Formats: sequence, C-alpha cells, structure tokens
Amino acid sequence: MKKSKQNSVTLAQPSLTDFMYICDNLPEDELRQFEAMSGEAFDPDEAAISCHLAPGPKWVAIDKEGKPLAVGGCSQLRKGVWQTWMLVPDSTWETHARDLTKHVAALQKQMQDQGHRIQTLVLSDRERAKAWYDTLGLECEGTIRQYGAGGEDFDMYSTVSAVNDEKVIQRV
Repeated sequence: MKKSKQNSVTLAQPSLTDFMYICDNLPEDELRQFEAMSGEAFDPDEAAISCHLAPGPKWVAIDKEGKPLAVGGCSQLRKGVWQTWMLVPDSTWETHARDLTKHVAALQKQMQDQGHRIQTLVLSDRERAKAWYDTLGLECEGTIRQYGAGGEDFDMYSTVSAVNDEKVIQRV
C-alpha cells in the first residue's frame, strides 16, 4: 500500500507492532465486539497477531510523529464482496476523527471500484460506531439476531455499487 496523506494522518502498511499498540489501547465496546466475534476472552497479543495475519489488504493510520492511531482492513468473501474491519482507540476519535473518516471514505471509494458490495458488522448496541457508519454512507440492512458467539445481536451495514443496482433493474 502506498502512503496516503489526509492532513495530520497518514496511511501506511501496518507492522505487528502497530497492531499490538492498538490492541493494547482499545475501548471496552471494541473488546466486547472482538469477544462476541471470536468467542474467546480478549487477549491483546493474540488479537494483534490474528489481525496482522488476517487475509486481505490492511492499513495503519499514523500521526505526524509516527504513532499508530487505528488499524483496519478487509477480506474478500467472494468475488465483488468485501468485509471490512477496523480497530480504533477512543483517543484517536478525540483527536483525529475528521482525518480518519476522510481516509476511510477514500478507501471505501477505492474498494467500490473492485467490487459491488462492501459490508461490516457491528454489535447492535454500539450506537457511536453505527452513527459513524451512517456518516460514511453505509446503510443498515438489519439485525442478525444471536450472531455473536454468546448470542449477541449484530447489525449489518453495507454499501452496494450503483452499477450493480442497474444490472438488477435491467433483469427485472
């Protein structure tokens, strides 16, 4: 991944150290989501290694001093369909929310050129995360009941390309 700048935030290829720093500084709601998805108690070192080794493109947002602010990535579920994920400490939202949002919106636009669907899952009670997905233009498709390892409800957010919408309309 080539470096991308958006004011005080730069995107780069992440290292395991970046993942470890972020996983050591995650807020409670991120930990709960990680545990609901994995079915295991959150261990920051295991989480960092798992994310670092996950398939698909990954990125780290860093500040001017090179400090990691967030990590994220996506996995291709099948041709044209991407599942995204991101881990962000609360301190990043307090200081770099606007720049991080601009970067993620730009990445989302690039991903749409490579497929017809981008989706993400969020614990249904994570209101702040859901509001951010709305800001990015993702739409809530609904609740997936008892999707989590402990029976937690998740909401599915997605965006689909207009090109695919036109194909569906032409078939009808």
